Amino acid sequence: MFGKGNRSTTSGRAETASAVERLVRRACDGTAPSVDEEAVKTLKRTARGSEAALRCAHEAIFKAMRGRSAAQRVHAVTVANEFFIRSAAFRELTLERLEDFMKFAVGTDDEVLLPDEPKGEARRLRRHAVETLAGWEDKFKTYHRQLSLAKKFVRERLGDEAPEALEDQARREEERREVENQRKVKEKWLVARSNMKQDMLEEMLGAAKAGPQPVQMSKRRSPNSWPTA
Repeated sequence: MFGKGNRSTTSGRAETASAVERLVRRACDGTAPSVDEEAVKTLKRTARGSEAALRCAHEAIFKAMRGRSAAQRVHAVTVANEFFIRSAAFRELTLERLEDFMKFAVGTDDEVLLPDEPKGEARRLRRHAVETLAGWEDKFKTYHRQLSLAKKFVRERLGDEAPEALEDQARREEERREVENQRKVKEKWLVARSNMKQDMLEEMLGAAKAGPQPVQMSKRRSPNSWPTA
């Protein structure tokens, strides 16, 4: 009896773990444009009543965060955030692996490049991960000082590649283009006004050279004259 009970418990845990892993794969499917919300809801219900299921979900999410595609990692960060802001146990597990989050989602390790297919996806992943980390730090920095240290480290480590720095660069470039466009418009206006003045001057000079034009007087009949037959 005792042996059968153990086998039953072990089998039940294995089934739960398998179900959780399938849900995480569905939720973090990199071929989908966004996270599978139904899979996330089911995952939350499954993990809510079981610490083992929560740990399994955490492991599966971090496994997806090391996926081959940036889209899969983006979805994994989104799902991790859903659990992080609601579960103290998930927060503790994540803080123990914060270095993995920064390595595979933020890209703080030069030897571990973020996937960038198609081009630009690595930057999107990094921005999403940094924004997520900033949100965690804002909500939980009072209780978890590691988050503030991690945020500071990311900002210093990424330097000009940090999302904030890239946004500043983009804003400055936009301002430069606007100034350049205004300069070009002003130049066109000055050229057009100069040409208009030149045309008016030439017209006035031409009229002066031609002199006054004789006035054509119409012939008037004498009141006493009659038309001839």
